[in-house]
Amino acid sequence: MTLTENVRLALRSVRSNMLRAVLTLLIIAFGIMALVGILTAIDSAIYSLNNNLSYLGANTFEIEPGGDRARGNRGGRQDKRDEPVSYRQAMNFKERFDFPAKSSVSMWCNGSAAIKFADEKNQS
Repeated sequence: MTLTENVRLALRSVRSNMLRAVLTLLIIAFGIMALVGILTAIDSAIYSLNNNLSYLGANTFEIEPGGDRARGNRGGRQDKRDEPVSYRQAMNFKERFDFPAKSSVSMWCNGSAAIKFADEKNQS
């Protein structure tokens, strides 16, 4: 059999079983589409998980002033309190931090904290 005879035989077989051929093509296309979709979903889930957990793990560090922890009675002596980190110092650090990572400035306070800027003061 020559190549042309093989091609004619294949085309005749496909024409005689058109429904089977179309269903086979659809099943193959659907399977490839499902596989690509699943792999994309897994990759996006891994990226999202790594991105969200990077705030909790070894990629995280905090800079805090020391000395403002509660201490027990030490014979009437008090520990020296460190100066608080100012907003300007924190922003200066953030601007100089040139690693490919996310950085932010935040603070923790209780409900009776007083926030002030220049002459204005707000107590929550």
